[in-house]
Amino acid sequence: MQQTNHFEILRDLDDTVQKTKYINDMVTSLRKKVYDWTDADEVLDEVDAIKAYCKVVTKELDNRTNTLWNEIVYKTRSRIGSDLDSL
Repeated sequence: MQQTNHFEILRDLDDTVQKTKYINDMVTSLRKKVYDWTDADEVLDEVDAIKAYCKVVTKELDNRTNTLWNEIVYKTRSRIGSDLDSL
């Protein structure tokens, strides 16, 4: 895989992380509105479950993005740096 493809993948993954964070924010807002609107515990429990799941997915995506970034970008930089040092 070419380096350009790596960066495209990283950008796409980061974009997905940001979208997931936005979904989490929307669920937080929804929970506040539902709480003000009703006292139906079942509905609030479902919203809380979605919020918890969003946090888990966001954390996993963040971790994978950071791992890939470190593996691809930093290893590439150190390899390029050592190649230049040998000149």
